[in-house]
Formats: sequence, C-alpha cells, structure tokens
Amino acid sequence: DISVLVELAESIGLDGAEYREALDQGKYAILQQNLSHYARNILKPKGIPAIYIDGQKVTLSDYSVEEMMGIILYKTQNEGAAGMSCGIDGCC
Repeated sequence: DISVLVELAESIGLDGAEYREALDQGKYAILQQNLSHYARNILKPKGIPAIYIDGQKVTLSDYSVEEMMGIILYKTQNEGAAGMSCGIDGCC
C-alpha cells in the first residue's frame, strides 16, 4: 500500500508528497530494474541479508557487527556509496 510507504518515508524525514509522486510516476523504475539485474546476475546473493561493499561480499565471519557498521558508515558518509535492496515482493 503506497500510503504505508509514504508514512514510512515521512517517519525518516522525507517529503511525503514528493515521495508519493516519485512512486506514482515510476521515477526510479528503470534504476531499480538495472539494480535488480545487477544484484541477480552479477552479485547472485545466496541468502538474506546479503551485504556487498565495493562488489565484495561481507559476512559476520569476516568482521564483527561493530566493524561492519563502521565500514558501512564510512563508505556511505565519505565515498557517496549507493545501496541496493530487495522489495517486499522479492524483487531485487
């Protein structure tokens, strides 16, 4: 339900009307399709959650939770990293 998504967007500080408009117009549909293709055909995650940083799979056996959070924060704050995620319908 789009109203639930808009409510969630507003709860994290996004403009609800702008968010609804982007959903209604499919503003990011092509980007999402391209990212889904990349995730399915290049990264090929075998389970959920799957975390990749710079194209490399990262697991808790490689890093502690604290180390992993530090890496993710560093990448997003200092290198302008972009994320990919799967939707509730299973589309990635």
